[in-house]
Amino acid sequence: MMYVAMLATLCGLSRAVSAFAPVSVVKPRLHSSTIFSSQVAISPDGAATTQDSPVEKLHELFSKQITNEMCASQLYLSASIWCESKEFVGMASYMRKESDEERAHALSLVDFANKRDIPITLEQIPAPVCEWRKLEDLWRDLLESEKGNTKALYELADAAQAAHDHAVTSLLLPFHSEQVESEGNLKTILAKVHEETLTSGLVYQLDTELGVSANKP
Repeated sequence: MMYVAMLATLCGLSRAVSAFAPVSVVKPRLHSSTIFSSQVAISPDGAATTQDSPVEKLHELFSKQITNEMCASQLYLSASIWCESKEFVGMASYMRKESDEERAHALSLVDFANKRDIPITLEQIPAPVCEWRKLEDLWRDLLESEKGNTKALYELADAAQAAHDHAVTSLLLPFHSEQVESEGNLKTILAKVHEETLTSGLVYQLDTELGVSANKP
């Protein structure tokens, strides 16, 4: 009987010690893609929001820039058609050439993305403006379009720097130079078109000059 009692006492002590023993916690393993993709942030009102990683943001803006270039191409083509209908054949040729260049920009971005395995999502391209009240309005729309494209390229360049993607940064350098030249040319043309109200025949002289410029290789 004494042996049984001692055994019962030892079992009770064993249960008591087990109750206070440390419990091991198995931490879940995080996949590397979880760490480097979207991050969860807390907004000022306490709500959880998802933020894209720098690489995801770069890829998003890269795809949008392809759309931007195609939109610019469509606008120049629409302007070319309008000018042709108004017998401004030189301007029509100039804008047709600009349309081709904008499309070439878009395709160069596509080629680069394919080489770098950058995912591309093509977006719907809205129909461009096709009617203008006067020639000056047309050139002003083209200038504003170029300004918008310049801003978008700057945002893409900022995203490339944030993602430390030096290849994209290098790719965009000629784009920036071309935008400076394009905006400068459009400002000069717009000023000359505006002066048409003071100097009769100036716009037709400009039309001839732009036609010659468009036919240069």
